[in-house]
Amino acid sequence: MDGTQVYLVVEVSWGVGPYDVERVARRAALLAHIGVAVIPVVAGERLTAEAGRLAQQHQVWQITAGHVIPPEPAAFSS
Repeated sequence: MDGTQVYLVVEVSWGVGPYDVERVARRAALLAHIGVAVIPVVAGERLTAEAGRLAQQHQVWQITAGHVIPPEPAAFSS
């Protein structure tokens, strides 16, 4: 570990939808823009399928009903 502080940006809702994912991704991007290391997270009892797809697309961690789903590593083109 290099001692870098990392902050969680978390959107919590009973039912997580696309708007929740977009909002947390937007907030995380704003903080990253000013140099803050962040991990965006959505958390709730349930998550819609569309929100799950958006979470993967925007590299947002998902926590639903006690299960953690990390984003898949971003694909790099060569």
